[in-house]
Order: sequence, then structure tokens, then C-alpha cells
Amino acid sequence: MQQSHLEESAPYVTDREELRQSEIELMRRRERVASLPRGLPPGAAIRVSVFEEARRRPGDGDSPLEYGGNGRW
Repeated sequence: MQQSHLEESAPYVTDREELRQSEIELMRRRERVASLPRGLPPGAAIRVSVFEEARRRPGDGDSPLEYGGNGRW
């Protein structure tokens, strides 16, 4: 338990120490959880999508696409 420099009641010091210990435990648990993914074996390959910017002409507007009602845009 850490020394108190202020005049704090014994119950306050006890509760504050319990909080400090709980924070330390939480920090250790977070570190453990963060390390778990690094221990996983390789999984499925992730497909990378590449997006290309469409060429635009001067004067092309930004009008929205219209839905034709037949399941197509």
C-alpha cells in the first residue's frame, strides 16, 4: 500500500488501494487480450479490392443515379 501524504481516513486509503490494484489487473488483462491475436495461426486469405477513379469530363454533373424499379440502377 502506498503512503498517504494527506490526512485521509483509513477506509478511503483502503478503497483507493483496491481501486489501484483493480486498475493494474485491468491493464494486465487488456495486454493479455491484445496479445491473443498475435498467437493465432494464419487464417483465410483476405482479398484486397482495388478501386479506380472514374474518368470525368468537364461539365459532368453530380446527379444521383436513378432507380429503374426493375432491380437495376
